[in-house]
Amino acid sequence: MQDSKSSGSDTSHKKECITPPPNSPALTSVSTLRLLFLRLVVLIHFTPYCMCWCAFLYFFLLLFPEYVFVPDTCIKVRTVLVFYSIWILFVDPSPQCDGFPATGWMSPQFYDRVMKYCRGARIYRWMAEYFDATLVKACDLDPSGHSYLFLVHPHGFLSTGNIISLITDGCGFDTAFPGIDRRSCTLSAVFLTPFYREWIIGSGVIAANKAAIMKHLTLGRSVVLVPGGAAEALHAHPGIFRLYLNKRKGFVKVALQTGCSLVPVLVFGENEIVETLYAADGKAGCLGQVLHTLQKFMKNVCTFTMPIAKHVLPRRKRITTVTGRPMHFNAVKCNDPTPEMVEKYHKQYLEQLRKLYDEYKGKYGIEGVELEII
Repeated sequence: MQDSKSSGSDTSHKKECITPPPNSPALTSVSTLRLLFLRLVVLIHFTPYCMCWCAFLYFFLLLFPEYVFVPDTCIKVRTVLVFYSIWILFVDPSPQCDGFPATGWMSPQFYDRVMKYCRGARIYRWMAEYFDATLVKACDLDPSGHSYLFLVHPHGFLSTGNIISLITDGCGFDTAFPGIDRRSCTLSAVFLTPFYREWIIGSGVIAANKAAIMKHLTLGRSVVLVPGGAAEALHAHPGIFRLYLNKRKGFVKVALQTGCSLVPVLVFGENEIVETLYAADGKAGCLGQVLHTLQKFMKNVCTFTMPIAKHVLPRRKRITTVTGRPMHFNAVKCNDPTPEMVEKYHKQYLEQLRKLYDEYKGKYGIEGVELEII
């Protein structure tokens, strides 16, 4: 493998580069009125709530269009929504391919402008302000001739730090890493949510499957992935930094096949913003154990699950996203890597991840919380 310093100038040994949210005041300087406004923003656009609002709007317009439209247009509205459902369920290739250009009605150039608008929406800067989120990079990344697979840890309740810092430009990713053309992965089930799906496709979000990831990496683009997935989400709880990675080796195989560089990303504070009914440690009582069993069953059947939050509004805790030094695979690229190769580089990646955590835990981590990899 090549030395990670060969891809751009390494600034970590001199001074780390911190990119705060644009025009964001400090955590302690927000007025009460401003804080109420930020809470309203989070209630509207925090992922589960936003999906619920969009689903509610869809079914309300489908069942009760007469409350919004004149009677003569109600049948037309229902017809449009029915065809929209068919489009979502059976036709639209956007999540698996390259967003809206896959449908043929939008050029790649125009789609780039759409992504810039959606990612740079002011609402993400407001969310970054609410969580006092910052993006810290250990080194620069060379965009020319390189594709990167950003691996975000931990998943957390809903990968909020990932949304603010990497999926969108809420923390200034576009200025921290200029020239990097990226796509971000999410569950295929998310693309079934009416209206909301159009926004995330417009933000450059793709389905989290190997075919879609491989396609974009081979085209020279970068991809953002949360490898811990639903299994790791069940460990989202304050005071815990537990990563589900020992059995997750597919990203290493993808790197070997495409020659992309792996970039470890740690999100400090991700697990602190939502207190969940945590049953994985066996201390949540009988009801907690039953709920935990149901969560695991849902994960096995539906490929996703939801931790159970104890409160409605996420806590206003500081989130710091740290991008590490890239681990290069150009020199060892091969179409059919052996299990021994995958195991070797998987161990190297975990070692690099631990070093990154040890390097930054004193500044951004929670005192007494150590990294666990299971």
